[in-house]
Amino acid sequence: MIGTASRGGGRLLSDLFVLANLIPLTSLGVRRMHDTDHSGWWLLLPPVSFIFACMGGTPMNNRFGPMPNAPTPRGAKRVSGASVASASRPAQPSDIVGELERLAQLKASGALTDGEFEVMKAKALRQGSAT
Repeated sequence: MIGTASRGGGRLLSDLFVLANLIPLTSLGVRRMHDTDHSGWWLLLPPVSFIFACMGGTPMNNRFGPMPNAPTPRGAKRVSGASVASASRPAQPSDIVGELERLAQLKASGALTDGEFEVMKAKALRQGSAT
C-alpha cells in the first residue's frame, strides 16, 4: 500500500505527511506573523511573509495580544502567558522601584510611548500605595 517512488505508489505516504503537517505549520506561520504585528493572511504571499518572518517581533504587546516571551517583573509569576502579581506577598518598595526602573528603560529604548509609560507608572504606584 505504501509502495515506492519507482513504482509510482510512494505518493500516498508523502501526501499523508503533507496533510499531517499542514495545520501545525500554518498555525506556526500565523503565530509568527502575529509576533511581527501582521495578519496571518500574509502567508498567502510567500515572498512577503518570508520577509515579515525574518523581521524581529514587536518589543511589547500588539493588536494580537501580549508578547509571548515578555520579561516578568520581580515579584510576579507567569500564568497562561501573562504576568500577574504574586498573591503570596504584597509588593515591597524595592519591587516598585525595580518596576519603575524597568518602565523607564523601556521608555528610553522606545518600546513604550509616553502615554503607555504614564499609565503603567500610575498602576505600579497605586499597587505600591495599596500595601
